[in-house]
Amino acid sequence: MGSAANNAESREAHSQLVSLLDFYNNEKKQKPLAAIDWDGFRERIHTSGVVDKIHAKYDKFMESEYSIESAVSRVGVSQEKIKALDTAL
Repeated sequence: MGSAANNAESREAHSQLVSLLDFYNNEKKQKPLAAIDWDGFRERIHTSGVVDKIHAKYDKFMESEYSIESAVSRVGVSQEKIKALDTAL
C-alpha cells in the first residue's frame, strides 16, 4: 500500500491515514446509543412526512457496510484524472 508514496511528505500522509483508519476500525467498547424517538419527532415536527422520510433514509444508511480497503489503496497513487486536474489548475 505505502509503495506508491514516493517522497517523505506522501509517506507521512499515508502513515497518518493508516493510523486514523486503524483507530476507527478497531471495535470500541462503549455504551450503545439511545434509541431515536421517532414518534417524539413526529409530534414536534409539523411538516407532513418529513420524519418518515428521514427515518427511512436512516434505516437504509444503517444497513450499509463500507469497505475502506479501496480508499486506502488509492492513497499516494497518482491517477490520470488527478494528473489532468493538476495540469488544468
